[in-house]
Amino acid sequence: MKKLYPVLGILFLSFSLKAQMYVSPNTYMYVGDQYVYVTGNVNLNATTSNIYLRRDGQLLQGTAAVNGNNIGAGALSVYQEGSVNNFQYNYWCSPVGGATAGGNQPFGITQIGVPNVNLNLTSFAANTPVTGFDGTSSNGALSISSRWIYKFANSTLYAQWAYVGSAAAMSAGQGFTMKGTSGADAIIPYTGAGANRSAIATAKASGNQRYDFRGIPNDGTILIPMIVDTKTLTGNPYPSAIDLQDLLVDNGPAGLDVCDGTALFWEHDKSVNSHLLAAYRGGYGVYNGASNTYTAATYQAPNVLGMPTGGPTGSGNAFERRFSPIGQGFMIRNSSLAGITNVAGNFVINNTHRVFRREGIVNNSEFARANQEGGENASEKTGTDRYGYYGDIPNLRGKDYSKISKAPTPHIMVHTMLSTGAIRQMALVFMPNAIEGYDPADSMTGEGSLPVDVYFPMLNSQFVHNANKFNIENKYPLGFKNDVESKFIMRVAEFVNFDKVSEVFLHDKELDTYHDIKNTQFELTLPAGINTTRYEITFKDNKKPVQGEYVEPVANLNVFQNNTSSMLTIKNPSQLDLRSLSLFDVTGKSILSKTNLGKNDSYEFSTANLSDGVYIVKLITSTNQEITKKVSVSKLN
Repeated sequence: MKKLYPVLGILFLSFSLKAQMYVSPNTYMYVGDQYVYVTGNVNLNATTSNIYLRRDGQLLQGTAAVNGNNIGAGALSVYQEGSVNNFQYNYWCSPVGGATAGGNQPFGITQIGVPNVNLNLTSFAANTPVTGFDGTSSNGALSISSRWIYKFANSTLYAQWAYVGSAAAMSAGQGFTMKGTSGADAIIPYTGAGANRSAIATAKASGNQRYDFRGIPNDGTILIPMIVDTKTLTGNPYPSAIDLQDLLVDNGPAGLDVCDGTALFWEHDKSVNSHLLAAYRGGYGVYNGASNTYTAATYQAPNVLGMPTGGPTGSGNAFERRFSPIGQGFMIRNSSLAGITNVAGNFVINNTHRVFRREGIVNNSEFARANQEGGENASEKTGTDRYGYYGDIPNLRGKDYSKISKAPTPHIMVHTMLSTGAIRQMALVFMPNAIEGYDPADSMTGEGSLPVDVYFPMLNSQFVHNANKFNIENKYPLGFKNDVESKFIMRVAEFVNFDKVSEVFLHDKELDTYHDIKNTQFELTLPAGINTTRYEITFKDNKKPVQGEYVEPVANLNVFQNNTSSMLTIKNPSQLDLRSLSLFDVTGKSILSKTNLGKNDSYEFSTANLSDGVYIVKLITSTNQEITKKVSVSKLN
C-alpha cells in the first residue's frame, strides 16, 4: 500500500496491509478498539504523519528481522496508565523509540506526553530535575520526576541500578522504573468521531496518570543480552500485547537457554507514601511461563543497601499475566543452579510473540493498575467463563487460540503468614508432563533472601512454584528459615481448577502428626535456624482411622435447565458438599467447569451463550458420589 488517506473517525474494523504502510504528510489514522496488521514497515513520512492507537487499538507487524520503521519524522501515539502516585514505582517498557535512522532506537521520557483535548495534540511532559522528588499532573500539564528513572541490566545488587534520568538511553526492549504523579488530570482526551467520550475516556484521579507515548513504533527482532546468574529489567517492547507464556518458553534452540522461564513483576504497597528507601514496601510477583501460574509478591522492607529485611505487612495482588499489555515492564533472570543450566546469550523478543489482546481480567491481560480506559466489549464480558476457550486471538505465530483452553493449570495455593506480617504465597502445580525435582514449571522466589520465609526446597534454593504429576501419595517437603524464633501460620487459600483431593495436611515428621491446613489454619513456632527436612505437605493423614462409607441423600439433588431465565439450576436442599460441576456438549467438549461449590442450597449458572441442544451435567460430591443428568437448552421466543 503506497498511500494512506486521512481517516476522520475511529476505525472499527480490523484490517491487514500486505506490504508497507505509508502515511503521507498532513495525514493521520485512528485505530480504536481494534488492530491494524502490516506485513511490512510503517513509513510515517513527516512530522504531520501520525497514527493514533486509542481504546486498546493496537498495531501488529509481520516483518521477520530488523525494524525498518524509520523513514520520516512522524509518530505513533498510544496511551497507557500508571497505577501509582508520586511516591511509588511502576516498571515500564516503551512501545516506541526515537525518530532517527535504523529503527528500534533508544527511548527517553521526553517522548512521553499527556493527552490533549484537541484532535492530534499532546502536551509533552516537563522533566523535574534530579533535585526534584515529585512528578505532578494538573489539567493537561504533566511533569515527570527524572530523579527516579533507572534501568537494571545483567545485575544482582540494588547498588547496580543504573541512573538514566531524562536521557534517551533506554534501548528497545529495555525496561525502566518511573514513579507516578501527584494531583489529578481533568482532561478527557479525544478518542474518535462519534465516540461517547464520557463512557470511554474519563478524567484521571491521582495515582492513575494517563501517559501518551509518542515515537517510531518498535518492531521486529529485539535482543536482550543476558549474563549467567543475573537479572535484567525488560518488558513488552511493542505497540501491541504479547503472549508472555510463548515468550518465556521460546528462547534458544533448546528452549529456555538464557532465561529460567520466569517473569518477575514489581508490586508496591500503595499505602506507603515516602521517598525514603527504608520506608519502601514491595516485592516481586512470580509468573511461570511453562505452567502459566502466578504467585503475588511478598512485601518486604529493604535496609539502606537495598537488602530485604522482611515486609511488615501483607502481600501483593493476583494478576492475570499471560498477555502482557503495552508498556508493561518485568524482570527476567538467568540462573546457573545445578539443573537449570542457563548460559550467557540473547533473550529474543520478536513479532511472533505479538497478539491483539485488549486489557482486562477477562482477557488475561492486566497492567499493574486499579482502573482502565474502556476497550473491552460488553459481549466479551457477558457469559465469559474462566474455564472456557480463548476464542479468536489475532497473532503472528499462526496459533489457533480457539482450540486452547484458558482454564488455569490445576494448582493449590498455599499462604503462610510470616512473623514479620508478610504473606508468602506458594503454588503446588499439577501437570501431566512435569517431573519430580526441577523442571521449567518450577520457579524460585522473586524476592531476595528474606530473614523469615517458607518455601519449597529444591536445588539448594527457595522455590514458590512446585510442579509435579498428580499422585495422591505425593509428599512435598517444605523449608522454613528464620533468623530469630518465629511464628508461621499456614493454610490452603484456594483450589484452582483442581478437585482430585479433599484434604491437605502439614505433616510434622519428627512428631508424626498431621495438621489440617485446608479447612483451618495451622500455627507453628520454630527456633532460629533453617529446617528443610522436618515438614512436608501431604494429601493423606496416614494415622487417620478408616471410616465407614457414608451414603449421601443424593435423591434430593435436583438439576434442571430453566430456559425461561437461561439458567442451569441446581437445587441442593440437603446441602450436600459439592466438589465439582462439569457441563459437556454431546461430543464430550467441556463447556463449563466449577470446583469447590460448597454446601449452598441452590446454584444458578448462565446458559445464555450456549447453542440450542442437549448437554450433559456431571456433579461430584466431596465423598466422590457422581450425579449425571441430561438437560436441553433452547431459546424461547
